[in-house]
Amino acid sequence: MTSGRAFTEEQRHDLVRRICELMSEGMFMSHACKAVGTSRWTINNWREQDKSITQMLDAAWELGIEALAADQVQIADTPNLVTTETVEKDAKGNVVKRTSTVQDNVHRDRLRVYAREKAISVIMSRLPKRKDQGNTPANGSSMSPDDRTEYTEAQLDYIIEHGELPPDQPTEETTP
Repeated sequence: MTSGRAFTEEQRHDLVRRICELMSEGMFMSHACKAVGTSRWTINNWREQDKSITQMLDAAWELGIEALAADQVQIADTPNLVTTETVEKDAKGNVVKRTSTVQDNVHRDRLRVYAREKAISVIMSRLPKRKDQGNTPANGSSMSPDDRTEYTEAQLDYIIEHGELPPDQPTEETTP
């Protein structure tokens, strides 16, 4: 754990980059923080102090939503087959009949899709609301809707990797 430890700006950004990589794959921030050995509380403090960290985390959340949605589609499109084998034996223990049944495990797939829907819902509630969704930031985010910028996927990847906007690439400001 990193409690009580002072970090340089470079170390903070490197740690946040590692957290963002995990978040962009669909992991929750608290789990990503634990995986890299720090606390969510520490990262939230850094987020309040440094707008570039806020941008990195928001970009990671958006990519995480896409990863979870892609995971849902993959689950729904891929059969989850379960094979059950039944063996009948005679009185001497010799195998008389062997039957295999293959079934699609629909109930488990539904549960997996439902879990990802919930994860997307939680992540969406933590992102700042877009201008077309109202004028209050979600869950006390430090970004107001006026600060909100739409990024391309390549720009989001660059922000996570480098902690800043890509050079010479204009962004599309959201309009009211």
